[in-house]
Amino acid sequence: IIGKDLITNDIVAIFELVKNAYDANANKVDIIFTTKFDKIKVDNQHIDVAYKDKIFIIDNGKGMSYEDILEKWLKVAYSAKRDGTEDHIDRTYAGNKGVGRFSCDRLGSVLRIQSKTKHCSSVSNLYIDWGDFDKDYKKEFSSIDILYDTKEDFELPNELDGKIKSGVVIEISSLREQYSWTTKKLLDLKRNLIKLVDPFGDSRSGFDIYITDEYSREHD
Repeated sequence: IIGKDLITNDIVAIFELVKNAYDANANKVDIIFTTKFDKIKVDNQHIDVAYKDKIFIIDNGKGMSYEDILEKWLKVAYSAKRDGTEDHIDRTYAGNKGVGRFSCDRLGSVLRIQSKTKHCSSVSNLYIDWGDFDKDYKKEFSSIDILYDTKEDFELPNELDGKIKSGVVIEISSLREQYSWTTKKLLDLKRNLIKLVDPFGDSRSGFDIYITDEYSREHD
């Protein structure tokens, strides 16, 4: 409910998640859209229709440990920026306090987070189906089970060039507006994200954003 009502649209949602990567001291963020096809019947003919299957937002920042996920990310009202415990970085913070996690729900109903700090020996995996929280509005938020496990390394989409040693991989599926990601919308996203490449007029920020969508590029 918070995510759907608080975040006004998909572009704002991605913008907030990328700002979180900036605040995590990442110098590179990859936004990857994967595409699937479906057949629909029009005038007694079946035609292929493309739709966005998943959105990946991948950064090479400081990442989160298991403790960070448990004590920070899963606490709805918690913000390390607010209480002053966020690690110091040589940047002005860009993200709104605690908004990023709600952006995931705005974009899609299923979330997987892979996260690793440089001090962790394994990658934490968190799986959330936001639909589980919609089944009984009288049930306590904290009483709903989520899945957690660990992997030896990040599981990255084929479209990503290279590996990451630490950071966060956000994988959002069952997109709420899967047919709306047209070339125009992707260009709108790009125009908004340009503000983050050098958000405070500091050319030393060293923050790069890459958007990959092979289908749109081939059909532009």
